[in-house]
Amino acid sequence: MQLLLDTHALLWFVSGDPALSARARRAIEAPASTRSVSIATLWEIAIKVSIGKIALALPLAELVQVGVLDNEMSLVPIAREHGRMAPREQRIVPAPRSAGQSPADRPSVGPSK
Repeated sequence: MQLLLDTHALLWFVSGDPALSARARRAIEAPASTRSVSIATLWEIAIKVSIGKIALALPLAELVQVGVLDNEMSLVPIAREHGRMAPREQRIVPAPRSAGQSPADRPSVGPSK
């Protein structure tokens, strides 16, 4: 099974948080699973830490080593092509900037297929 962990799944997996379901944990830990984490996820974590929205038990670099690399998860880069793959109709919904609001929290809206 191919898995792309989002921010919450990664943080819950690494910290052993029970918010991650037993089924999800088993899938992540299954030897046959191919696990990946997007660089965008790490970027989101860094933003949320910098604005005080979340606190990590260890520095982000250690989280990447212990949580991602030591668990044989691959890092998915962000490439210029990803921007071109988005539909032209897709727009970022403008949201008022308030203290503690991350750009990653803004919804992206576009047509579904």
